[in-house]
Amino acid sequence: MALGDFHESISVRVEGNVAYIKGGNLGKNFPLEETEVEYPYANGMVTVPDGWIDGNGKYRGMGYMVAEGTALAQKKVIKINYASSMQSHLIGACTTYDLLHRKVVGATPLQQHVPTAVSAKHMEPFMFFNETNGNTYFKGMGTYGAGKADKVSWGFVKKKMLMYALIEGSDNNYPMTGFRVPFDKNTAVYSCEDEGWLYNG
Repeated sequence: MALGDFHESISVRVEGNVAYIKGGNLGKNFPLEETEVEYPYANGMVTVPDGWIDGNGKYRGMGYMVAEGTALAQKKVIKINYASSMQSHLIGACTTYDLLHRKVVGATPLQQHVPTAVSAKHMEPFMFFNETNGNTYFKGMGTYGAGKADKVSWGFVKKKMLMYALIEGSDNNYPMTGFRVPFDKNTAVYSCEDEGWLYNG
């Protein structure tokens, strides 16, 4: 990567055969701290990890930002399940929850240190394509963005936050979890392996 190809959000200084880079999720303990990291430099080029080249041809680092003001996410997912309400709730209710949480509750401890940290997923509508035998086909619309527990989006650094816990909901494909059968405490048991409430044995 040439020195002029780095986005302005990433600082680069060169000393001899070493480039010291800060930003773009390239340091340790990101996003809580931005530390300089050493990368090889030779003949005017810096060897960097694969990352996002934006529409202006600038290297943004490891991750992808789905919208201005969001985190440079590393764990990214696309939802294309038309049979569920994923499309609407991921681009509507989740974003609304995060905005409402900021207004009513205020910044979480993580958001106080990492302003782009979220309380719920932030996803955007994307077009989904598939490639077969060298031909590209439009398959439909999807939602794309940071997946569950993307450490950059939630601002979580395990080594720095030993008392922090991430709680995830149960898989919703089980009848009892989806409230499709009555809940009877005498016959219902929670299965850690299945991540859901099971009934009838």
